[in-house]
Amino acid sequence: MTATGPELRDCDETIWEAFVEESSVSTLFSSVSFLKTTGRKLRYLLCVDGGEVIGGVALPIGPRGIEEVIYGGLLYSDLPTAKDYKRIEKRFAMGERIARDLFDTYPEVALSNYWNVTDMRPFQWHNYHEPEKGAYRVDVRHTSLLDIRPEALAAGCKEVRLNSLKTAAKSGLQTQVSTDVTKLHRLHELTFSRQGLVRRADEGEFVCSVARGLMDAGRGRLYITSKDAIPASAAFFGFDRRRAYYIFGASDPEFRKMESGTRNLFDAFADLNRDLGIEQVDLLGVNSPQRGSFKLSLGGSLVPYFLVTKVPPR
Repeated sequence: MTATGPELRDCDETIWEAFVEESSVSTLFSSVSFLKTTGRKLRYLLCVDGGEVIGGVALPIGPRGIEEVIYGGLLYSDLPTAKDYKRIEKRFAMGERIARDLFDTYPEVALSNYWNVTDMRPFQWHNYHEPEKGAYRVDVRHTSLLDIRPEALAAGCKEVRLNSLKTAAKSGLQTQVSTDVTKLHRLHELTFSRQGLVRRADEGEFVCSVARGLMDAGRGRLYITSKDAIPASAAFFGFDRRRAYYIFGASDPEFRKMESGTRNLFDAFADLNRDLGIEQVDLLGVNSPQRGSFKLSLGGSLVPYFLVTKVPPR
């Protein structure tokens, strides 16, 4: 590393997208096509040391600062010629620089890091000896990585899910790929109502923006399961060259006894594997008791990831 350490450089979306494509640890959520669906002002930063790009971060900027986007935290370059200790050293220096600059620039900071970003020391050690000047809080969250190849899915899921599929098979349900986001929008609102929640208008707009934007970019697919042409359940997946991501799921409570939600997901898994060759789905969080229990009943591996948020000075 240079004596002065790495520096942060703003770049345009073309340069950022090229960086994302070159990195072997990037995800759909680092891509310009996804980030644009957030509706936020976007800032793309590359971390450079001695002319070498070490990594970067894409920032969705809201009224108060950096807003949380799933897996929208640090993104590393591969650094293929660096020895292991040097790679760790360079990535730590990058994290330190980003932690410091964001803390000093934005009133609020929330970075949800991808699960392969595990070194949180740059954030944990920010103002280590002067905590009264403010710090970062690091929270552990979890997701599930699910193998959707037919044999693996059947072997790994809980028996209750297989029984749900048997119930659904008797219910006359049909699943189709759709581009009609209004059906997803309606089912999403019904899901909120069933849980006793009032969905904000911007939450509904976000669902439609993400689904439309990713489908237009060829990186999303919507599955609607219906009974007699009436939408019962919906699942929306985004995907990149490595895996698919279960971004939205919703059901009409009137059809829950038919197990339309389970049928919807298993039909989607089959299509993603058969048509797109996708073998793994990231279920994007098992972070509440009810949601976590359902997702883990599908099988899969439990994986931690880290949310970093700014704690202002006392």
